[in-house]
This record gives sequence, C-alpha cells and structure tokens, in this order.
Amino acid sequence: IVAAFLLIGLVVFLSRSDLVATLFFLMCVLISRIMLPVPELDGKGTMYFDRMGITLATLFLPPVVLHFFLNFPVRTRWATHSRWLPALIYLPSVVTGLVISPVEFDRIVRGIQVPPGANLIQAVTAVLSVGMIATAVGLFVHGARRVRSPVLKRSLKWVLPGTALGILPPLILTVILNINPSLEIPGDRYAFLTFVLVPLSFAHAIFRYGLMDLELVVKRSVVYTALTAMLVAVYYLVAEVLGSWVVARTGTGRTLLTFGVVFGAALAFMPIRDRMQRFVDRTFYRERYNYRTTLRDFSSAFARFLERDELVHLLVDELTELLGVERAALFVRSSPDDSLHLAGSRGVEDTVPPLLHPSPSLLAWWRDSGGPVPVEPARDPRPLARLTLEEVALFDVLEPALLVFLRRERRVEGILFLGPKPAGDPYRAEDLELLATLGDQAGTALSSSRLHEEALERRRMEEELAVARRIQASLLPSEIPQPPGVELTAMTRPCLEIGGDFYDFLRVNGSDIGMAVGDVAGKGVPAALLLSTLQATLRAGADSDRDLEPIIEKINRRLCDDSHTQPNRFASLLYGQLNPADRSFRYVNAGHPAGLVVGRDGSIRRLEEGGLLLGVQSGAEYSVGEVRFEPGETLLLYSDGVTDVLNAEGEDFGPARLEKLLPLVAHLSGPAIIERIVSSVDAFVAGGLPDDLTLLVAKFLPDDPGQQVAV
Repeated sequence: IVAAFLLIGLVVFLSRSDLVATLFFLMCVLISRIMLPVPELDGKGTMYFDRMGITLATLFLPPVVLHFFLNFPVRTRWATHSRWLPALIYLPSVVTGLVISPVEFDRIVRGIQVPPGANLIQAVTAVLSVGMIATAVGLFVHGARRVRSPVLKRSLKWVLPGTALGILPPLILTVILNINPSLEIPGDRYAFLTFVLVPLSFAHAIFRYGLMDLELVVKRSVVYTALTAMLVAVYYLVAEVLGSWVVARTGTGRTLLTFGVVFGAALAFMPIRDRMQRFVDRTFYRERYNYRTTLRDFSSAFARFLERDELVHLLVDELTELLGVERAALFVRSSPDDSLHLAGSRGVEDTVPPLLHPSPSLLAWWRDSGGPVPVEPARDPRPLARLTLEEVALFDVLEPALLVFLRRERRVEGILFLGPKPAGDPYRAEDLELLATLGDQAGTALSSSRLHEEALERRRMEEELAVARRIQASLLPSEIPQPPGVELTAMTRPCLEIGGDFYDFLRVNGSDIGMAVGDVAGKGVPAALLLSTLQATLRAGADSDRDLEPIIEKINRRLCDDSHTQPNRFASLLYGQLNPADRSFRYVNAGHPAGLVVGRDGSIRRLEEGGLLLGVQSGAEYSVGEVRFEPGETLLLYSDGVTDVLNAEGEDFGPARLEKLLPLVAHLSGPAIIERIVSSVDAFVAGGLPDDLTLLVAKFLPDDPGQQVAV
C-alpha cells in the first residue's frame, strides 16, 4: 500500500509542476509515513524522531487534503481570491507541532509526564482535523458536480467514494486515539488497511480514464530509463576492460585508474545520452522534426490570398494530416455578428452542431492563454466548468485536445478544434509556437477572404438589382392615358432598387381603360420576373376577354402551376376596367388592399369584392364588383406599402390614418394627392423601415368647366 501511494504520487509530481500535483504528492507521502510499520528501535532519540514523524504526518495530512480539494477538481473562488487561506489552513497544525515536539521529547527521551494542557491542544487539533477532512470531502463533491466533461465525471465517480472510504475510517480512529491515547480498540491496526482504496481509486481513474494525463509520462520514462541504464552498463564495461588493459601495461593502481576512467566517461555521459534521446525522438516521434518546415510553409501560404474553401482544406485536411491528428473541426465567421459556422470537419463520427456562439468564458480562456489553448480537463477543469451548455455539447462531440483561435487583431475569425496527437503525445512548445503563428496568419487570411466574399456578394446584388430595375422600368407603361373627364396619375417607389409593386394601364375595346395595381412576393430579380409573368398574362387576357373573371382565374392558375417548381409565387392584384363614358368601373380585388372612393362629401367607399391572393389555390373563384363614379369623386388604388409601413416605435400607418387623410386632400390634383400621401408616409416613418409604395389616382372632373381642381 505504501509503495502504491509513493509510486502514484511520484509519477503525478514528475508529470506536472503545478500546485495540484505538489499537494497530491505531499498527500501520498504523508499517508505513506502514517502507514509505515513502527520497527523496534534502539535508542530514545531514534524513537523520538520516529514518533514525531508519524505525529507530524497525522497533523499535516488534514490541511494538505483540504488544500488539495480547494484546487481539485475545480479551483474554488476561495483558493483564487484569498492569499492568506493556505496560511490559515496550516496554522493549527504548525502551532500543535511546536507544542507537541518538546512535550514528546520530554516524555520519550527524558521520561517526564505529559502535562494536561498538551492533551487538550491535541484534542482541539483532532476536532479541527475532522472538520478539515469533512470540508474537503464536501468541496470534492461540490467540485465534481460542477464538472461538465463526461470523461472527467466518470473518472471522479471512482475517486470520490474511494477517497472518502479510504481516509475517513483511519482518520476517525486517529482522532479518537489522540483524544484518549490510553483507549484500546481491538483490531485498530486493520482500520488503516482502508487507505488502500485511495491509491486504487486514483490509479483506476488515471489509467482507465486518463485522469492527470500520465500515460505518456510513464511511457517515455520507461524508454529513457532503459536507455540510461544501457549507457551506464556500457560505460562500466568499457572502464573494466580498459582498466584491466592499462594496469597490465603500466602497473598503475587499479582503483585510481578505474576512478579516472569512470569520471571521464561520466563527463561524456550526458551529451551521449542527449544524442540518444534525440535519436529516439526522431525514430519513434518523427513528426516532431518533419513538419516544422512545412508549418512555416503554411504560414507563408496564408500570407497569400486564398479562397475560403482552400483555407478550410489547408486547415482541416492538410494540417491535420501533417500533425497526424485524426479528429478536427473548423468554425469560421461568415457574417458580421460573433457567431461561427462549421466550415469543415474530419474524423468526427457524431453530427457536429453547425453553429457556435462563443461565450465570454470561451473567449476569456483564449485571452488568458495568449495562444493555442490545451484542453486538459484533468489538469485544469475550471475553464470547462464555465462553458455554456451549447459549448459543452460541442466539446463532448469533438473531444478536442487543443483549440487554435484564428484571429485578426483582437477579433476571432475562427476556431480550429484539434483532437489528440498519435499515442497520446502532448502538443510540444514548438507545436504551440508554430500553431500560434499559423493562427494569426490563418485569421488574417480568413478575414480577407470573408471581406472579399462580401464585396463579391455586394457586386452581385448590385448587378442583380440593376437588371431588376431595367425589367421593372420596361414593365411600367410608357404613358398614362387621359380619357375625357378623368385625370389619371400613378407612381411607384421601390424600397430597394426593385420591389414587388407595380401599376399598369391598358386600352380595352378601344375606349375602356384597364387599371391595375399589384404586389408580387419577393424582391430583386425574382420579384421582377414574377411581375413580368403576371403582367404578360394580364395583358393577354385583357386583349382576348372582356369579362374579368376569366382573366383573373387564368392568372391564378398560371401562378399556381409555376409554384410547383418555383415556391412563393403569389401576388395580390386589384384590376378593373373603367368606362369613361358612363364613369362605371368593374373590378376584381384578389387579396389586395381595398381601393378607396372619396365622395364629394368626404365619405369613403371601399372596393373589396373579389377573392383570394393569386397563386394560393388553383381552383379559386373570384367575384366582380362594380361602382359608378360621380363628378368630383376620387378613386385611390394603393399597395400595402402605404398602410403597413412601420415607424420607429413599431406602429403601422394603417388604413384608418389613410382614410382620414384622403378627404383632406381629395380636392387637389392627382399628382398633388400622391405627393401629400407620400410626404405623410415619409414623415410617419422617420427612422423606421420603409416599404415598396405604389399609388394610382383617378379624379373624375366636374361637369361644370368653371370648377377647377386645386394643384
């Protein structure tokens, strides 16, 4: 048991140089000292030092255990922010040790009876020790619950009960005996056998789950120890053979000669051993030497401009192949916000989440490290404990050993998740240095690539919108007819360079005027193409059929048929035919905002007769409405960009506001009415988001030529 404690503690201490490893090693040494059998010693002085060794080990074990679990498995905030906490933890043991040392000396060496006050101090210290151990176990349980890594959780599942069951029974027994040394407990020695559970649980967690990352240390220690032993044997063999030869030739004293030969061989021992170690590294860990030049080539490659797909290929495929890393994933920025999108992965069996929103904790982890970040949950689980659930799920899938943050200045352009290297090798100092340089180069290249793609996308959008603008301009009527007794005016203003609104005027049967206002789904070129389809079908129907129902139903069927291959092809339309002679207007409203008729007295009539949006239901039926205008009345057809537009507070302009405005401006000319409506909408928006806007006004002039329309 003692050997197991010392071996595990020594291996942990040699593999790490941090506080956790040091405390674990001290814990193992103290427990080993307590468990060593007490031999029959000669001499009171020897007995005193042996007794004090056990006593001091018993005194300092509880504070060391508490100090250890303040930092493992998760470093607590008390350990982080309190400078004086370690001194306070060890103070009772130091005071008790200073008091007990002379008392024990008097008792063992000088044969003087122990004063009652010393026993009281021991009893108080024993109570404090129990409190420290109980606190340590509580901290261990709390820290284990905060750990989110499944692998670390599984390893701690064994360490927690093993440590508790191993330490508590002998500790309780020790406390009882310190309080009442004369008490005899049958089989008290066997209570210390439970200590074996502590090294067994840690050994199981270390070698089964990789707790504290010791496998590689043990492996290389075996290789280098065997190498050193071989060299020592060779040196002594050479000294023996050479010494015998020199003695036979010169008669020189063998002892002096052997010492001289061995001393000279010792001078050459370390250089030869270092050369042999480099040979072992080149032979068994060849990639350490082969890829350094190639990684520098990567840096120079990133200095040149590359397309993003090429950058992803270099990082995810070629770099991982060079490192011998079988598992990797790359998340890059593809939008102005802070989200990162999965650009490529390799060797990951589970589905990788496509999106990552780096939390402040993840970014702080990178800023604190200043370079590539080793993911070592066994050594330092604190960063993992602060991650979001989204990030923890991603880490569970990828199981990364190293994070390389690809940055440009202080902005993260991507994160490369790298799995472990072959045979559990750690990422060496030169790896981290070269990957840090690569991260800067790749971050700059990714940023340049993203900006280039955004510029290309803007250029493509500009070209597309220019094409759409030309299409829209070609679809608008070149002139607006002006039949006797009616003043017709219309305008459209797209929110973008091209929207989905349109208006049209048609000559029907020589004398009637077809008037249409519509709004197709979408923006840009797709909306322009849909608009051209709708207008072409409308004009073809108006030329061949005077009845309105067949015209609208044909347009509806056309859009519904196209929707099988081109989704979202629907439109609203208000189309009617005006007979200027009798001022009658037959119309169909297919899901469009109702047309408004303003009477001479300011009253409002709505043109709502019709049916569904076009392109929604193939067999939809549409009804025809009819209205007759009186001289002095005004008709307004408009798109929903007038009423649905929102201001900065999210309030819409609304039909009620439009209907309240119309009677106030109905006496004006058609262009003046449109100007007043547009200015009112613009004033209402004032910082909000405008929409496409289309207006068509028909003013029916008075019969009396003396009545003039205000401009």
